[in-house]
Amino acid sequence: MASATTDTNSQVAKLQDELKTNQASQAAEDAPKLASGTKAINQKAEEATAKENAIYSDAVKSQEAANKEALADAAKNIYTPAQKQQLEKNKTSQYNQDKAKLDQEHQTKLNNLKADHDKQATKLNDEIKANQTSAEQAHDQAVQSAKDKLASQISAAQSKVAQLDAQVNDDQTAVKNAQGLFDQVQSQVDSATKVLNDAQKGSQTDYSNDFPKYEIARNSDGSV
Repeated sequence: MASATTDTNSQVAKLQDELKTNQASQAAEDAPKLASGTKAINQKAEEATAKENAIYSDAVKSQEAANKEALADAAKNIYTPAQKQQLEKNKTSQYNQDKAKLDQEHQTKLNNLKADHDKQATKLNDEIKANQTSAEQAHDQAVQSAKDKLASQISAAQSKVAQLDAQVNDDQTAVKNAQGLFDQVQSQVDSATKVLNDAQKGSQTDYSNDFPKYEIARNSDGSV
């Protein structure tokens, strides 16, 4: 079990080293992509903004020229200072209205350009982040797989230990049972031996008591 833990910890450490390497590699790969993408987005936005500003500037000049031309044409039919003042007032009011409308349209276009720029920049950052997230997820899955393997190995080792413990207990029980049977048999043998010995002793005593005693008659000279 200790070996399984050590092996899995080694695998996790290896995966973490690989993650650091991959992160560094991914960062090195993403940095130029991010810089290049940002530069392209900014350049596109700058070009579009410059174009819009140029269009706006030309429109303002055209409007001013048209206003001056209208004033000049109108002045040809003006004979009194009051008429001239009223004409200039009217043309100035019209010019200001046209200028305000032009400014509003210009600002709307600039806002749209900025929104498009921000959208492109966010998209680029999300792509970079998605690449990094995928690498981290792959690492997390590998680490989790190693941990699951460790848990499985530990569980298997614990089951094996429990199995061996049960087998040892069974063997000890069998030994105890065998010892009890041996003691029982030995007791029976001892009892039988005692009975046999007692029987042998009793037989010898009985034979000596029951054995007939014969007396031989002898003559006076000692002959039979």
